[in-house]
Amino acid sequence: MFTRELYNKFTELSILFFIFLKEIVEMHRNNFINLVRTYNGELEKRENKGSPLKNPEFSAMMDSNKSVCLYKEQKRSTYMTVAREPSMQAIAYQHIRQKIASCEYAPKQMLSESQLQKELNCSRTPVREAVSRLAQEGLLQVFPKRGIMVSSITVRDIYQIFEVRSLVEPYNLRMYHDNLNLDKIKQYSDIFHSYGGADNKQDFYALDDAFHTMLLSAMQNDHLRMLNDRIRTQNMRLRVMSGQNIEHRIRRTMEEHAQITDNCLARKWEEAARVMEEHLEHSRESSLEAILQCSVPDAF
Repeated sequence: MFTRELYNKFTELSILFFIFLKEIVEMHRNNFINLVRTYNGELEKRENKGSPLKNPEFSAMMDSNKSVCLYKEQKRSTYMTVAREPSMQAIAYQHIRQKIASCEYAPKQMLSESQLQKELNCSRTPVREAVSRLAQEGLLQVFPKRGIMVSSITVRDIYQIFEVRSLVEPYNLRMYHDNLNLDKIKQYSDIFHSYGGADNKQDFYALDDAFHTMLLSAMQNDHLRMLNDRIRTQNMRLRVMSGQNIEHRIRRTMEEHAQITDNCLARKWEEAARVMEEHLEHSRESSLEAILQCSVPDAF
């Protein structure tokens, strides 16, 4: 048992141990002070006589520090080089992810490693690593010896995606509006108000994504950012699908965006958040309608 006597003994030994540590630290501190004093004396001699530093211990320490600093700088430079030059796996990941987001790879479409290798002009390993990562994110399904299938989007997915967006995006306008760039909002406002139709729907989808991304850039909560990033690709797919199946939704979206920017420019943040909530509700309805227009209930 841990008696009072043992406790006192343990306390005594702990105190002695910390006294011992303190003496070691003090000894090294004194040695360092003496070393600096020696260096200062040698420096003064060099200034007076022009002679080089003669303290070998200090010179060794300085050379060691220089070597460590040089190694760290080289290591940091290597990391920066890697960051500037994305790997083939990263290129494959972005390529496949973008095609899924734009619905060039449609929901439930079958893909193969050989097809992706030809598109990317690369070996099998980067493709497999990219596919594995996208499967973990729920964008692909891998069936051994059968192929790779683009994941579908179900009614349940739509409700969950817009539940997250309805929690995050209006909250962002209410809480982080001070971080927004009103000049950029004015540029988007001009585009939305002057909209007369899009010859290329891909331009509209890119504009829509850029606008919401710009607003969310004000958010200073990393956890909310991560939550939103997880649904971003799926949300881009929903934009494309609802726009393809319901033409009037594109024009209505531009009108709603214009209302959001007008309230932001007037600094009516609560009203901007309210309009954002309505906008997301309409977008959810359009996404559900896009699925219901298909002959197969969960074709998306």
